[in-house]
Amino acid sequence: MKVFFNEPDSKASKLIDSLVTVVDLHQTYHFSAVSCFLSDDDSDLLSFIYDLTHRFHISKFSLFIDSRQILKIGIQPLVELSAEICREHGESWFEIWAVDTPTLIHSKGFVLLSEDDASGALVVGSSNLSKHGFFDQVGNYESGLLTSDLSLVKDYLASIPRNYLKRLDELDVFESVDSFTFQYALVRDGLFMRPWHGTIKQFFSVSYRLTEFGRQCINRGDFEALGFVVDVDRISRSYLSFANIPSSREIFELLNDGIETHLGHWIPKSFILNQENKKKVEQFYCDLSQCVEQQLIQHQEDMNHDFEALVEKGLVVADQLPFEQIQEKLQQLQDDDLKIEQLHSRMSIFIVPYNLTQTREIRGLFEEIRGAHLLNGKRNDVMSRVSVAIRERKPSLVNGDF
Repeated sequence: MKVFFNEPDSKASKLIDSLVTVVDLHQTYHFSAVSCFLSDDDSDLLSFIYDLTHRFHISKFSLFIDSRQILKIGIQPLVELSAEICREHGESWFEIWAVDTPTLIHSKGFVLLSEDDASGALVVGSSNLSKHGFFDQVGNYESGLLTSDLSLVKDYLASIPRNYLKRLDELDVFESVDSFTFQYALVRDGLFMRPWHGTIKQFFSVSYRLTEFGRQCINRGDFEALGFVVDVDRISRSYLSFANIPSSREIFELLNDGIETHLGHWIPKSFILNQENKKKVEQFYCDLSQCVEQQLIQHQEDMNHDFEALVEKGLVVADQLPFEQIQEKLQQLQDDDLKIEQLHSRMSIFIVPYNLTQTREIRGLFEEIRGAHLLNGKRNDVMSRVSVAIRERKPSLVNGDF
């Protein structure tokens, strides 16, 4: 029976609606879900559980997620989410299992099995429990196929690699440093840094999409006359000045402690995301906000005049006013500590940019970090932390107290 084929929206509700049609609603069921990825927005899973439990009698909810995805989201946030769900539904009602296979667990399956094994259903397909794969109203195009054949339901559950399952608190120490999960965890316990060659002024510039007519007029000089820079199908201009906003040298000085890789210098997260630095970043954001808001008042008339002139001539797409663009950037910045730090220190700071399927790249980064600690005779604090983490097979020690 079809559940959904190549559809981008309402996949979670379609799954539940389809399960309702093939099982005995008077029975009590154990629900299991297997997925490589998981949405990092708690409300997605909470809403799905709410909808599921209002249609079925669920005695237990088991979630099997690839261990690397759990490390990406963070163990502690998932521990707190589990506790919140169990407070609502009962002790041990919800459980998360990390599937720590040598390579990704890429299976996607949703199972209902009654406590007496007499009724059940299985949906398999392409949908991960990610925001775009399962929860978004406009997300990825996915497919799912439903069966109520109990032999297939039980075969699928039996195929879950039980010998690779770990509880969340077991993901802290690993059997081997050659484990991809260990290597990924250690790399993610640090951040990469390199000089940022942009400016705050560029960040807060306004940008417009050119119309077809606008692209034809690029060489006429209309945009340059108004102070805009042209880039293929967009134009941009900086109206605000940040000459009085000082930069910080503290983060830059961490480069001397970091381990150099091809992505930049790798630094334990705790060196950057500590409480003292967080207060400085918060104050910087406060000063920056005041600077932006004051100048918006001063320049709003000029910005609107330029925008209206460009729209009237049919040169740009009239989709967002200039002051709205800047206000939106300021709002987005409020929840992005690393971006604020980038503007504050003029350093680009980022987490490992590879997805979980890029094992070769992630292993390569780990080897660069391990190689530096093995070959460098000068043992600074970062080198010592890496050495202890590898010796103890516990990645989180790179951010521990020494």
